[in-house]
Amino acid sequence: MSLLSKVKQGSPDVPDRILLYGVEKIGKSTWASDSPAPLFICSEYGLGAALDHVNRIVVNGFQEVLDLIRELRAEAHAYKTLVIDTADWMESLVYSHICERDSMKNIEAYGYGKGYIAAQNELRSLLAALDRLRAEKKMEIIILAHALIKPFQNPIGDNYDRYIMKGNEKMTGLLKEWVDVI
Repeated sequence: MSLLSKVKQGSPDVPDRILLYGVEKIGKSTWASDSPAPLFICSEYGLGAALDHVNRIVVNGFQEVLDLIRELRAEAHAYKTLVIDTADWMESLVYSHICERDSMKNIEAYGYGKGYIAAQNELRSLLAALDRLRAEKKMEIIILAHALIKPFQNPIGDNYDRYIMKGNEKMTGLLKEWVDVI
């Protein structure tokens, strides 16, 4: 079979993977609550009374996140969107998970950068699970994250401040590469 016979046109038959980050209380969760039939995985208690109508689960650890995604894949449900609220708080769950698993005091205890590599591998397992959920159940994935302001040293002009995603640069970089829309 010719490789050219496999060429297709148009978008794939799966919903988007979206990353939305912004400063606190700007409306990230409110925006995501308007998505089709959302279920929020809350790694923080950021959803206020204005979003009482939103279905949510507050997770107590990274393993619960993976277990919930596995349940969503295995069981029938009406959810069409999975919202992770928020990536930067989820990052701390990943760190706690690998430190407990590997009997480490904290992420720095692994030695120079090794803890962050282990955390990236766990994040990859989460993203793979989300991809399977997206493909099998046709669920849109929205990841919310906080932003922070970081000074930028401009080599060709005036320096300025810019908004960046809060979290470890390797973790945020991996998330940005994985999503379809930022």
